[in-house]
Amino acid sequence: MGVSSPVAATLYYSIAIFAEEKEFLALIIGVSAVALVVSFPLFLALWRYAFRSSDVWGGTGAA
Repeated sequence: MGVSSPVAATLYYSIAIFAEEKEFLALIIGVSAVALVVSFPLFLALWRYAFRSSDVWGGTGAA
């Protein structure tokens, strides 16, 4: 399988190597779930700052 992006390739092969071992599969799923839960509020705050802060961006014409 050819993966064009270096980031996607790193993620794919990192998961593929550990997914072959059954004891690591639960670890991968758990760490991924924790990472999503932790990062969601950060991305939501960034999105609100960038697209919903008209008082911040209103006078500059930046967004």
